[in-house]
Amino acid sequence: MKRVFPKVFTWYGIAFVRMKNFLIAFSVFIIWSVFGLWLYSVISEKDHNNLGKADSTVRTSKSSTAATPATNNQETDTTIATSEFTNDSELSGLKAINSEGDIVFYFSEGMKINKNNPNVIIPASLQDYKYKVNTYMLQNPESEVHIASVYSASERLQSPNLGIQRGNFIKEQLIGTGVPANKIVIKPIIKDISFEDDSTFTKAISLSFKPLDVERIESLKSKIPETKTFYPKFSIDGIMANDNLRNLMEEIKTVTTNNPDIQVEIIGHTDNIGNSIDNYRTGLDFARQVRWYVIRKGNIDSGRIKATSRGEEDPIDTNNTQRGRMANQRIEVVFYLN
Repeated sequence: MKRVFPKVFTWYGIAFVRMKNFLIAFSVFIIWSVFGLWLYSVISEKDHNNLGKADSTVRTSKSSTAATPATNNQETDTTIATSEFTNDSELSGLKAINSEGDIVFYFSEGMKINKNNPNVIIPASLQDYKYKVNTYMLQNPESEVHIASVYSASERLQSPNLGIQRGNFIKEQLIGTGVPANKIVIKPIIKDISFEDDSTFTKAISLSFKPLDVERIESLKSKIPETKTFYPKFSIDGIMANDNLRNLMEEIKTVTTNNPDIQVEIIGHTDNIGNSIDNYRTGLDFARQVRWYVIRKGNIDSGRIKATSRGEEDPIDTNNTQRGRMANQRIEVVFYLN
């Protein structure tokens, strides 16, 4: 027994020491675990707070950023609604839009104007624009084209204003391709223009297609005066200025002043004495003389009055008598929609 007891006691002692060491290690583990959990919770809470602040900042930033375009869009819409195509971005190149705001066609190059000059410079790259307008009008017969033409208050004062004159320049081109004159509307727009050093401005004209305004056309038709027949007094030097010519000038001036959408055609007619080519030239020469007098004395825009000739083609009486021939030697003044 003396040999067994010490062995058992020794074994228990060893077990006790090992248990003590284990408990110490376990306690240390528990302490560090608790400390680790506490530290993790603190760090997590800070990260959460920072994340919340960051989200708030992002949301605020996004809201602020989103608000700015909304304001800009509102301003742009208002500007376009009150005076079409006055925003520079809308005038980049030559753009044509329909009533829904869709682009019908677009050219990267724009039409150019010179300060104080009513003409419009059309680059070679834009020569097809008028055919595209005509094609659209043929495909959409219930539409009309609006020409937005800009001019500046810094330009020389003219009557009509340069916006209208430049618009008429484009209008004549469109008419030449077959677009009906009564389906062309000129919209002069006055704006601050930053002319280049050579006094040019590139973004001068824009186009839009709108539903045909039937009421406008009917209203214009009711304002068109009847054709006037004028018998000039001839001399060796041409047509003489007399009271009849002055009265004709005053009538044309009144009509064009009160109706800016009305154009005037002065047509020369002759009898059939001589050959038809000479008679055509004579009729044209007489029509031009009357046109020059009306423009000069009436201070009327030359773009609104044109001179043509029918020569001997449209007699209203016989050419076999002196009285009939005198009746055929006449000037007709025709009014039509702009």
